[in-house]
Amino acid sequence: MSSGETQRNQPKKHKKDNKITKRLDAKLSKEEVTKLVQSLETKSAVQANSHLRKLLSTFKDVDDVEAAWTMISMTRKTSLEMELSTYTRAMEVTRKGPLRWERTFQLFQDLTSAGLSFDNYALSFLFNASSAPAEVDLAFQLYQEAKLTDFAFNVYSLFALVEACARVGAVQRAQLVYDDCNFLHLPPTKYMLTALIRAYVGSGEADLAMDAFTKAVAQGVDVDVYTLHTILKVCAAGGNMPSAIEALRLSADLGLSIDSVALGSLVAAHLASDDVQAEAARVSEALQSGKLPSACCAGLVTAYAARARLDLAYLVWEVSVGNGGCRAADDAILGHLRQTVDVNRRSPIDGTMTELELFEKCLQRGLFADAAAASAVLHTCSRNRRDVHRASVLAAQLLERGVAVDVHTLNFILKACAKFLISEPAFELFTAAKKAGLQPDVVTVTTLVNICARKGDAKRAAEVYKESKILGLETDRRLINAVIDACSKGGEPGLAIGVFADAQQLRIRPDAFTISALITAFARAGDLDQAFVAYGLGDWLDVPPDIAVANSLINACARCGECDRAFQVYGDFLEAGLQPDLVTINSLIHACAKSKDAARAEATFQEALELGLAVDVVTLTSLVNAYGEAKRPVDAMKVLQDAPSLDVKPNRVMINSLMSAMALSGRGDLAIETLSAAAEQRIRIDQKTTDSLLEAFIAAGELRQATVAWQFADWMGTPCSHKMKERLMCLCKEAGVAIPLTPISLSVSSPSKRATSGASKRATRPIIKKRTTSQ
Repeated sequence: MSSGETQRNQPKKHKKDNKITKRLDAKLSKEEVTKLVQSLETKSAVQANSHLRKLLSTFKDVDDVEAAWTMISMTRKTSLEMELSTYTRAMEVTRKGPLRWERTFQLFQDLTSAGLSFDNYALSFLFNASSAPAEVDLAFQLYQEAKLTDFAFNVYSLFALVEACARVGAVQRAQLVYDDCNFLHLPPTKYMLTALIRAYVGSGEADLAMDAFTKAVAQGVDVDVYTLHTILKVCAAGGNMPSAIEALRLSADLGLSIDSVALGSLVAAHLASDDVQAEAARVSEALQSGKLPSACCAGLVTAYAARARLDLAYLVWEVSVGNGGCRAADDAILGHLRQTVDVNRRSPIDGTMTELELFEKCLQRGLFADAAAASAVLHTCSRNRRDVHRASVLAAQLLERGVAVDVHTLNFILKACAKFLISEPAFELFTAAKKAGLQPDVVTVTTLVNICARKGDAKRAAEVYKESKILGLETDRRLINAVIDACSKGGEPGLAIGVFADAQQLRIRPDAFTISALITAFARAGDLDQAFVAYGLGDWLDVPPDIAVANSLINACARCGECDRAFQVYGDFLEAGLQPDLVTINSLIHACAKSKDAARAEATFQEALELGLAVDVVTLTSLVNAYGEAKRPVDAMKVLQDAPSLDVKPNRVMINSLMSAMALSGRGDLAIETLSAAAEQRIRIDQKTTDSLLEAFIAAGELRQATVAWQFADWMGTPCSHKMKERLMCLCKEAGVAIPLTPISLSVSSPSKRATSGASKRATRPIIKKRTTSQ
């Protein structure tokens, strides 16, 4: 063949190879692989090996390994003599997929069986494929055998073996291979050093890892940041602070940049140590003496704060201040404080510092707080009752210092004060805000009025409302409703009407809450007629009918003891198409109790059950009060017995209502039963309970039992009131009943025949019939 023909054929061969390479980009079936292997048999050994290597190089993904192994397995069954480079290319491919050790080791055995001498590439691929202890044992045995034959290792194969030993925690073997570098006249690299140190992570032998790191630095090994991270990870696993600080010092001397990962590992080693406080002193001394660069302060502050150890973060920041100050550390403190409102911060560890305490200490040391940090801390600390008072005082101090606290933060703190009913600090903060020139908004004054409403301070609420008009704030419906509600709870209907008149002048349309608050204000003052007039204002001002207004008017009738008018209002609202709720039923039963109409209360209760309403403990307590006022103690006791069937758990108020019912009827025996039921359900009794118990025995003429109950209550830690004690002593003196000096057990006397006969008849029929019918 002429040279011209050869040159003409080469491009065609190159195009054909490219076509085959493009075909291998897609997933190959077993038939296609078979055809490719058969095509190799038509070529010479050199061409076949070259072509096979080119084919194997196209398998780049892990998903292609199975197809590659199929091709290798078929090729091994042919008569083709594979070259060393072909074996190493095949080992490179198979080490990526499943069964990598078995397949790679099989190829290595085929290589040696074929009489070929393995090279460092083959060893490196074999060592990299080992991941189990038994596989690493076999790889290390092969290394020792090769070392006896004076095999010329290079740093890549040794690094692969050290890394394999590190994967299974074979520390001694990794150290032995690393030490062989000097014997083999190979300089250890930073990668080999990092792999060796990684082997110590599982064992936690930080001292040995530190020795290897120190020797490597002395030998001039070019360590990098990743090596530093690895040695610090070993120190963190064992809680070895001295080694961690020494590693950072050596790294700083070498000019390595100590990043946040390294400092985070140092902090992890500190917190994993046996004595955190003692190691904190070591960190402080290292910063002061210069073992740790001052540039580490900011990173340490951030790392400690991220692990909710603000006390240690403050310690590091304080050292930086003592060393002349570090702006980066200041920014780290403020940066953490700014983020406290945006992140789900961890709860402080017991005995450590909170964000508020950190902020206060930094202010005392002269750290200038910006508005963002102040707002974030105040927001965060206003979420729990413990820090709300301190947060409000701190906000006032910041305003006095000229720190710009925005109105949003001011309102957030005031709402927290309203939530936890902290009034005086809230008003002091409001005064400080005005002095600092901070313009409040309508939310500010509305929150202050809500605080007054919860305290029942109507006059102060009116003063705040008046001041809002002086400040030129726009009055809205929420503010009007809040002021009227405060006047209602403070028993000042006149002030409520005045605010309502202002709302009409400002053309602020009232809503159901406004009318309900007006009705409640007159009801608290005992003026039911004016309450109906307030209800009429709602009709006149086209306020839509609402069940809340109906409940307020029914409750007003109940307060004034007007049971008939309450049911009349109830009937009118039913005709208007309103659906009653549980508040409606509770108010009606309460009205029946005030009028001593137990039959009507029982009928209303049954109606609630028929409507499918889930009664609560307030409902049952009102029913008990109704039975008590009607002197039907057995029926009242039956309500307590039927409570579990209604999924209602009694509370102390219900128990006290039952005891009052027994006192009105003179049923000391049922009072003792009530106390037993309270003890079974772990309901704590109070002074009112004890007074009702004594009153029940006194009403029954059983002074002896009353004195026993008195002494027993003193022994239980729930003594009666002073007034009841004087009364009982007076009655005992008149009747000549001796008062025992030591507590004795209570014994209930048998009830009289009159009480037993009347009670037994009523106890035979169920008082509460739970029925659920469609409405």
